[in-house]
Amino acid sequence: MKEINKQVIWETKEKSDIDMTTTGTPLNVENFGLYTDRIIELLSSDDNINSALIKTLKQQEKWDKFNPSPYNEVMKLSKELHQILNNLKNTGVEIEIAKYRQAIDRIIKTIVTLVEKYETLALLDNKILPLLKQRNVIVDVASGIGRFINYFSAHFDSVIQIDFSEGNINKAKESHKHLTHVEYLAQNIMLTSFNNGEIDLIFGNWILQYLEDQEVEILLGKIHNWLKKGSIAFFREGIKTNFEGRVPSKSQNPAIFRNNANLYNEWFLKANFDIIDQGYIQTYKIIFNNPNQHYWILKKTQ
Repeated sequence: MKEINKQVIWETKEKSDIDMTTTGTPLNVENFGLYTDRIIELLSSDDNINSALIKTLKQQEKWDKFNPSPYNEVMKLSKELHQILNNLKNTGVEIEIAKYRQAIDRIIKTIVTLVEKYETLALLDNKILPLLKQRNVIVDVASGIGRFINYFSAHFDSVIQIDFSEGNINKAKESHKHLTHVEYLAQNIMLTSFNNGEIDLIFGNWILQYLEDQEVEILLGKIHNWLKKGSIAFFREGIKTNFEGRVPSKSQNPAIFRNNANLYNEWFLKANFDIIDQGYIQTYKIIFNNPNQHYWILKKTQ
């Protein structure tokens, strides 16, 4: 697929946090009830993993004082979702299901967005920041509309947002006028340049899966040079399938869903990174039964 087509797709879907999280692909309507049950279980379960996710939602203020409580929002949305589905069960009318399909899709995606965002912030807070000797410069290499800007700006002296789409960058800039130490770059990361040893943390949330194999290796080599010795790179990529556990069409999402996380491991090691930690985003496992949203925490030691 040509690069311009990718840009059109990204700018079409990247209108909100919801679209960014779920790649713009509609959910399978047959699974609405199942996802709703899992969301309700997540909110009420005493399971250690579930409780940890909910705890991160309740800690929102320490990470993002500019947005309302995600926990309260998730609770409100889950009740709304449950009510809609109960009404549909009672009516059983196909036209009513079609009428509410978009609403249900939107609510589930919003809930997933909120939970997975703060799960990622918990990874940053608990596993990544403690590894850093300095917090001078962070670069978000696929920043989108700026989901993590508020958090980054609270923890780093300088925040650099890079995105392929000028529309995304403009929206991020417009939404974060209150921040004075953020730089916005609308450019292809493959054409970006920084000084060697300049950066403390590289944050890549869904970037390598949009690059060809050769581009991944080139970019990792560049990133290794940009980082200070002892600094960290974080990547989160879809393995095998998208968020819901299926492979969307290229017209919906031009990502390359590589078959095995070990391929990324090989690339990271080849680029002279140490793999400090890796795992998958629990939100997708709990709600979609999908362990394919994988993350890595890498360290430059040489």
